Amino acid sequence: MGGKPSLRRRLSQHVLVPLVLTWALGTAVVLAVAEHFAGQAFDRALLENGYALAARVKGTGNSLSLAITPEEMNTLLFDESETLYFAVRRPDGSLVAGHPELHAMPLVGSDHEFADAVIDGRSVRTMTLQPEDRSFVIVFGQTARSRSRLLEDLLEYSALPQAALLALLAWWLRRRMERDLQPL
Repeated sequence: MGGKPSLRRRLSQHVLVPLVLTWALGTAVVLAVAEHFAGQAFDRALLENGYALAARVKGTGNSLSLAITPEEMNTLLFDESETLYFAVRRPDGSLVAGHPELHAMPLVGSDHEFADAVIDGRSVRTMTLQPEDRSFVIVFGQTARSRSRLLEDLLEYSALPQAALLALLAWWLRRRMERDLQPL
C-alpha cells in the first residue's frame, strides 16, 4: 500500500477542499461588496457635510469668509467615534479657514472627489468639493476607524459563525463517509 491515499481520504479531499474554497471565496466577495457599499455611505455623509459647509462660505470681492457660528460648527463636526476635519481654500490653495494639513485633490470632470490621506498620523478619508462658480474649494476629512470597525464586525458576526458551521459540516461528512465506506 505504498503511498496511495485511502478512499476515505480521497473522498474527503474531493468534497471538503472545494467546499472550503467556495466558502472562502464567497466570504471574500461578501466582504468586498460590504466594504464598497459601506464606503459609499460614509462618502455620501462627507459630501453632505461639504455642501453644508459650502453654503456658509461668503465672498465679498476678492475676500472669502466662513459665516458659521461655533454651535453650527460643533454640530457639523460632531461624530461620536470619528474625528472630522475641514478646510476652506481659495482657488490658489491658500487657506481661508480650517485645518492647514487638509489639502484639496485635483478635480477632473466632477465637482467633487474622494481620496485617502494621513493627517496627524491618522488614516483619513477626504472629500474635495468645488462649487460651480469655482470661487473656493471645500475639503472635508473623516478618520476611518468606523469603516474599519464595521468590516471587522461583519467578519466577526458573519464569517466566523460560518467557519464554525463549515467545520461542523466537515466533521459530519467525514463521519458519514467512514460509516458508508466501512463495509468496503
